[in-house]
Amino acid sequence: MLKNLDSALYPLTITVFEKRPHPTYAWATDDVKVTLILYSPMVLIDRYFTDKRMANIQNKLNHLLDMNNVYKEWQSYFKAPSYLPHIDKYLNIHTSSVYYDKYGVMDLKKELSLNSKILPVDQILYRGGSSSEFPPGWEDGQAIEWDRPRSTTLNIQTAMIHAGKDCASNTLYGEHDPKLIPILLVLKIANSLVKGYVFAYGNRNLMRHEKEVLLSPCIKLVKTKEKNYDDVGVKVIFANVYGSIET
Repeated sequence: MLKNLDSALYPLTITVFEKRPHPTYAWATDDVKVTLILYSPMVLIDRYFTDKRMANIQNKLNHLLDMNNVYKEWQSYFKAPSYLPHIDKYLNIHTSSVYYDKYGVMDLKKELSLNSKILPVDQILYRGGSSSEFPPGWEDGQAIEWDRPRSTTLNIQTAMIHAGKDCASNTLYGEHDPKLIPILLVLKIANSLVKGYVFAYGNRNLMRHEKEVLLSPCIKLVKTKEKNYDDVGVKVIFANVYGSIET
């Protein structure tokens, strides 16, 4: 089993910038550097949607991950995608639905089953999507099952970028579809049967920002709560993830 990354990562210390409230001179436009301390993933989530200074923190979060010894250790346990043809195809295709339409699910599931490891209990992962991905009547305490591999990320902003794409009127650069609500799915690993593949990107520099963890299928998500951030039009759904013997 991998070590819990959140235990090693938090509290997060992030430098952000804000405008001077009262510049000394009329021409002074320098931003003020401010240090934020985020004590847990829950604090990060709330601040991300309520504090404008947290915009565009993808690179900052990725830098903190890249410098973290536990994340480096995670990656050292996995083969690079260049040695795994089906995972490599999955990594380099635009969306998972396009992959499954083109290649199906069986080859990826087999390769993933041979190259996954048990994820640490209580680890938080993020997935960005649209309201069309989840049952409209999904209530607290109810479970849904995932029977195919699903992408998650360790970076909240990466997840929200994907949520925006999923809510666009087409898969590339379309405008927001008013029928869809961006969803941030916050997944907490709840037992020691959840397995996944941590992308060890190797020389795939263009994909390093994704910080992706591909979950093995045959898992159950039990919703624990949801929170709406109406000012930004986003719903956050929290769910515990349970694996099974077949995972």
